[in-house]
Amino acid sequence: MKTIRTFHRSVLVLSILLMAFTFEAGAQPGKSFNGNDFSSNKSSNTIGGTNLSTGLKSNVELAFGYETFEEYPYLGVTYSLGYQCNPYFYIGGLLGTGFPNLFIFAADGRAYFTKTKTAPFISTQLGFTFTYCDSCEGHSGVFFSFGPGVRFSLAKKMGLSLYPSIKLEAGEDLGLAIAFNIGFDF
Repeated sequence: MKTIRTFHRSVLVLSILLMAFTFEAGAQPGKSFNGNDFSSNKSSNTIGGTNLSTGLKSNVELAFGYETFEEYPYLGVTYSLGYQCNPYFYIGGLLGTGFPNLFIFAADGRAYFTKTKTAPFISTQLGFTFTYCDSCEGHSGVFFSFGPGVRFSLAKKMGLSLYPSIKLEAGEDLGLAIAFNIGFDF
């Protein structure tokens, strides 16, 4: 008796598997058997193959603001070249100039929170500055910048970033600037 019951169960399971296989054999990849799309990547807000995918990336930024201790305007231009490790992390090297600094050398990093066309992020920069002027022989100091922002995807591999930042310089003098940054990455 046990052999007959086991045989019937095996035939039943085999029949169900065979029907499931023949039903799905007519389906196309990413679509159900009746042709409806069940892909979760259909959102129009997903980046896909744009700049947040892995690869080499450049970023040019303009920062303008106000230096709080010395009470003068702050203006800076930077260029960053680095690698987008995955859609969430970027790391690179930064070279720039900022008034009152002559040169800025720093490591540049960003952490993105989403892979969407409008992606919020946090930007950090850590390095050093060098200033040379007629009245001083030149001095260097530590440079740190931090700010939350938003990146807007413009086209494939291009984006516009807007964010406020705090820029701190510690050397012979202490400098603190509050700036608004506009960046273009490609």
